[in-house]
Amino acid sequence: MTIITTGAVTLAADAHRQQTALGLAPTGTGLAVRSGVHTGLTVGKTAGMGFQVALGRAVIAASTGDGGAYVATVTVAENGTFEVGDASRDRIDIVALKVDEAASTPNAVSVVVLKGAYPASGQPVAPVIPAAHIGLAQVKIIAGTSAGNGGWSTANRTDIRPPMVLANQAPSISGEVELIGIYTRKAGATGAPSYKLSTDGEVRLSGVIGSTTTSVTHVPGQKYPAFRVPVNVAPPAQRLILTGTDLASGGPALLYVNTDGLVEYSTYGSAPTTSTDSKFFLTLDNVTW
Repeated sequence: MTIITTGAVTLAADAHRQQTALGLAPTGTGLAVRSGVHTGLTVGKTAGMGFQVALGRAVIAASTGDGGAYVATVTVAENGTFEVGDASRDRIDIVALKVDEAASTPNAVSVVVLKGAYPASGQPVAPVIPAAHIGLAQVKIIAGTSAGNGGWSTANRTDIRPPMVLANQAPSISGEVELIGIYTRKAGATGAPSYKLSTDGEVRLSGVIGSTTTSVTHVPGQKYPAFRVPVNVAPPAQRLILTGTDLASGGPALLYVNTDGLVEYSTYGSAPTTSTDSKFFLTLDNVTW
């Protein structure tokens, strides 16, 4: 792997980082710019717990806004390995490119695995992507996963490569949400539950979520994990959003959109309610942040 335009303490190197930043879209915070993938850098499975990052190029914002941006080029496919799964708990890892701004070789770049924490209970959460990193893929490591039983599955991989966005251009990212547990696309609904990051920076959800069971009981105020969006479209702080009409009662639900991409919901009322005969539904149309 090579990195072009390092952060060495020379005027030329610093000037090149600043020139790179001039061509990129700002984040809206100070002088910071958006990291993004120019081409390639897909994450594929090798044997067992192994993975490989394909050739490609990315721009990675420096850890400080006035530091500009680095241009990293992967010239030889890079291999890595996930740790085996826990005996009983799932976790979420992220494959990322890291610029080591403090390395003795100035600004060396490496492929790293950001290992997610195991939750005490409930659904696992994705790790936070640190500064001077760019996320490439998010992978759920199911409990008990090891090389001996086939290793991690690409079915549990989410592409989180942010596109490279030029100055005066906004990103546009879309895809289907990752449904969790008993939640599925509502039978007969048009369009799968999806997200879209529009050109003005707004994320909009659409679709209707149903259940794989014929009876769903809700305790008012209790949060239920329903689906996940990629971390690169999640809000920077938790958002609480009312849905449209949902459930058998025809009332709204409250969505909790978390910074790691996990979306939970809770219902209203004074006592537990049960939706039977597959009448449960959760409408995402026009949910935005």
